[in-house]
Amino acid sequence: VLGGMLQNVATTDSGTSQRRSSKGMIYWIVVEDNPTCTKSIRRLLERASATIPFAHIAHPSPPGFGRPKRGRSQRNQGLEVVDNGIVVRPYNHSGVVFLADDDNGYDAGIFDELRKVKRVGTLPVAFVGGSKHERCHVDEQTGKVDALYGLSYHTRSYPLDMAAFAFHTDLFKEKHRVRFYDEWKGGHDETKLLELLIDDISELEPLANNCTVIYTYHIKSTIGRHSKALPADPLDEEINKGI
Repeated sequence: VLGGMLQNVATTDSGTSQRRSSKGMIYWIVVEDNPTCTKSIRRLLERASATIPFAHIAHPSPPGFGRPKRGRSQRNQGLEVVDNGIVVRPYNHSGVVFLADDDNGYDAGIFDELRKVKRVGTLPVAFVGGSKHERCHVDEQTGKVDALYGLSYHTRSYPLDMAAFAFHTDLFKEKHRVRFYDEWKGGHDETKLLELLIDDISELEPLANNCTVIYTYHIKSTIGRHSKALPADPLDEEINKGI
């Protein structure tokens, strides 16, 4: 990460929190879908504040704004914090934005991977829907991403989970008003956001040893309901050893 600053935008339901440990410069933006900030979450953040500075924001969803559009308003609120320079200004650094969810678990090693992002980086996620993992495939000769192994590969340009990518603040500023928009089809937030940031999968920067090491897990997994099966992954067995 340029300048050593990593910005982690986490969204939570009221009363739900996550535990994370890491090293290096991180600024944690936690946005609750709640009229007021939950005291238990604030206490958790304050206990970690000696090593991880944070912003704790309460931002309830608009009426009728349920699934699958849930979380858009909170993520936009977090992106406003980044866009206004509130995070970067005190440290005089650029950084990387990672949009975390309250239903994921993370290995602390993910932060070292995210610091490598120059524009948009990607890494695999385990237990997405009914799959063991989703990830990118990297061409051995070019080192570029040339395919994506994801359950929604047939309906989305970028079939990636929200926890499967991160982007640099320089690119975020360059593109202007990168946000989640109400008119987007439900369940397509990840692919639509990536369409605002890049034009082709080859622009994705593979992290985690060319997307073969798992650092992110969905804590709750469901049986997938998709019209087509996940494409065959030649490294399936090798990756499973690391899950």
